[in-house]
Amino acid sequence: MSETDEGGRRGRTRERLMDAAFEVFADVGVQAASVEQLCEAAGFSRGAFYSNFSSKEELFFALLAREHERQLGAMGQRMQEAVPRLAADPLDVDAVTQSVLEVLQKNHGGRRWCLVQHEFAALALRDAAIGAAYAANRAGMIREVTALVEAAVGSLGLRFTADAELIVDTCAWIYEGALTSGLIAGRTLEQIDASVTTPIAVLLLGATAPA
Repeated sequence: MSETDEGGRRGRTRERLMDAAFEVFADVGVQAASVEQLCEAAGFSRGAFYSNFSSKEELFFALLAREHERQLGAMGQRMQEAVPRLAADPLDVDAVTQSVLEVLQKNHGGRRWCLVQHEFAALALRDAAIGAAYAANRAGMIREVTALVEAAVGSLGLRFTADAELIVDTCAWIYEGALTSGLIAGRTLEQIDASVTTPIAVLLLGATAPA
């Protein structure tokens, strides 16, 4: 077998393990999930697991990175599509609100992803080492999102009047909080998205000015 074939097979194995982990973590939680359960769900042996990941925590971080990559790709595409529509009046609240809604609709992972994130956040609170890695992962995601947002804002002839990373982080906390409380209250994803678009749009507009 060539190195290319071997690499492709290894990549598929990792993907199946991450897919299985997503379901198991959502069903029973990260802490309660065993390596055996993950292997059974993926259809692999423990040997296959440990040849790809040293622990279920490492597997989770790989799963987190994959989801973040997907979200960043979708977000970047949506922002590129929004810029031409906003060019005529980039400070129009209704237009910005609609653009925020379109970005959000493509970037949440739904109820089960929310479950997985909260399970791991709880584990991060209990374990300082995992907590540090989790915080660093989130900070990296915020930096990358900030770069996308700053590029979009700049292309519209605007600039942030405050720390851009702090603004984006605040928007993320607003949405994450609304998603959690909304799902607990039995609201649909569409209702949750609609409830936060105006506050986020107003925050973004209030923190920008002509360049």
